Amino acid sequence: MTDLYGAGSFDDFLLVYALHFPNRHLDIDQNTRASAAFMAPKSVPALRRVLAEFGVLPENLVQWGGTDNADSFYWVPAGPPEDWPTIVVEAGQLDFMVLFKRSSEVVLQLLEGVLKCPFFPDDFPTARPEFIPGRIIDLGED
Repeated sequence: MTDLYGAGSFDDFLLVYALHFPNRHLDIDQNTRASAAFMAPKSVPALRRVLAEFGVLPENLVQWGGTDNADSFYWVPAGPPEDWPTIVVEAGQLDFMVLFKRSSEVVLQLLEGVLKCPFFPDDFPTARPEFIPGRIIDLGED
């Protein structure tokens, strides 16, 4: 997906990260490291139980996206990378959902309204979702 679009924002809400992106706020490695440091000490028992079924800890998750509400999209690194499920974690780790879909399929189904996330706002997606390339998004630089 990022090979085609690059990092950026869908509907000014859903951020998709890319490897080695110049803006650290849209870089998979930078976000994954920050997320690992944040998640490692967290209790989050329900999330830890689900991840244990995959043999993974919260700090092992690979963050490939997020939202303006601070929700996070992660790959669960279990098995071959092309089969990694996605877990969407609500801001504050209050709720989450595991999706056995490729990340591109998750984004497409969210934008089409086929997939609903219970903790996303009702006005997402819009009737005509738009993509804003990461190179023109102002999220701040280092």
